[in-house]
Amino acid sequence: MSTAKRIVFVDDEARVLSSLRNLLHRERHRWDLAFCATGPAALAELDRCGADVVVSDVKVRGMDGVDFLEQVRQSHPEATRIVLSGDGERDALIRANHVTHQVLPKPCGVEVLVSTLERACALQDLVDNPKARELAGRMDRVPSPPRAYWDLAAAAAQPSTSMADLAAIVERDPASSAKVLQLVNSAYFGLARRVTSVSQAVTLLGVELLKGLVLSTHVFSQLRTVAPRAGFSVEGVVAGALRVARVAKRLPKTREQAELAFTTALLKDLGLIVMLDSLPEQLAHAAELSREENVSLVEAERRVFGVTHLELGAYLLGVWGLALTIVEGTAYHQRPSALAGARSQVLGAVHVAWALASEGGSEQPLDQEYLRAAKLEGSLDRWREAAGEELAQLGNAA
Repeated sequence: MSTAKRIVFVDDEARVLSSLRNLLHRERHRWDLAFCATGPAALAELDRCGADVVVSDVKVRGMDGVDFLEQVRQSHPEATRIVLSGDGERDALIRANHVTHQVLPKPCGVEVLVSTLERACALQDLVDNPKARELAGRMDRVPSPPRAYWDLAAAAAQPSTSMADLAAIVERDPASSAKVLQLVNSAYFGLARRVTSVSQAVTLLGVELLKGLVLSTHVFSQLRTVAPRAGFSVEGVVAGALRVARVAKRLPKTREQAELAFTTALLKDLGLIVMLDSLPEQLAHAAELSREENVSLVEAERRVFGVTHLELGAYLLGVWGLALTIVEGTAYHQRPSALAGARSQVLGAVHVAWALASEGGSEQPLDQEYLRAAKLEGSLDRWREAAGEELAQLGNAA
C-alpha cells in the first residue's frame, strides 16, 4: 500500500487555514495534511517531514512570498507548488510565476481544490519517478500556461458560453491571436481555406484544438531560441510535433477524441524542449550516447538524467491541470502497453501517428501488445491509409 501523500498549506490568515481544515477534514484518511501560518514555520515543517504538494498564498507572513516559494523550489524541488491568489494580488503573482506550477483562485471551491490535489497526487503515481519532479523543480526556466488558456477552459465549462465568447477571450491577448492565426494558416495545419479571424478559427477548430494551440504556442515561445545541439532545435521539435499532430487528429472516429489526440501530439515533446532549453549539454550527452550504443533517446535520457523527456513533459502537463488523457498520452505514446489497463483510443491514435509520422522517413515500431489489448488492430489499416493521405498533403505543401 502506498504512503499517504503529504500536503502542506501555508496562509497567514487564521480563518483561511481553519476553512481549509474544515473543507478537507474528510480527506484526512487518504492525505497527510499540515497547516502553517508563516513562511518560516512552513519551511521548518518541510525540513522535518517533506511534502508532495505545497499550497501557499502568494503572500506569506514572516518573509517575502516569492522568496518562500524559491526556497521551497531549491530545498524541496520534488514538491508540486500550487499558489492560491486573490484578485488584488496580480503583481505578486507575476513575480511568483517562475516558481509556481499552478495557480488557483482565492477563495477556491472545495471541488476545485480537491480535484487539483487529486490530480497532483495521481500524477506523481502516474509518472512514478521522483526524478521528474526533482528535475522540473530545479529548473530555472519552467514554462507556464498563459492566462488565455485558463480563461478558455473556464468559459468552455459553462453551458451558456458561445463561440463568440471564446473568440473574445483569445482576442484579448494579441500574441495568442497572432500565433493561433499563423499556425492555423500554416501548411502543417492543412485547412482547405484561409482563416482570417479568431472567430473563424474557433468555429473551425473547436474548443479543445483552440486550447491546445493557445497553450502550445505560448509555452514554446516562452523558451529561448537555442542553437541546434545534438541534432535538435526548438523549431525542429515543434515542426515534428505538428506533423504527428496532424496525422493523429485524422485517426479517431469522434471529433472529441480527434481534438484530444491533436493536443496530446502537439504537446508530447514538451519535456524535450524544456531539456533542450535548460539542460542542453546533458541532452547532447544523451543524444551522443543514443547514437554510440544504438539505444533509443529515451533510454539514453534515463541513463543520463534518471528520467525521460516523456515523463518530464507528462509531469508538467499534469501539474498544469490538463486532462489525464493528455498526460497519459505524453508519458506513454511511445510504448502504451507500459500503462497498465490502458485502452484509450486517443493514446492509440497518438502512438500510431508517432510511429508512422516520425521524422526521417522510417517507421517506429508499433506496440502490438497494446493494439491487441485495446482492440485497435482492426483500425490499423484505416489509420495507415489516413496517415498516408495526411503525409502526402504535407509533402505537397512543403
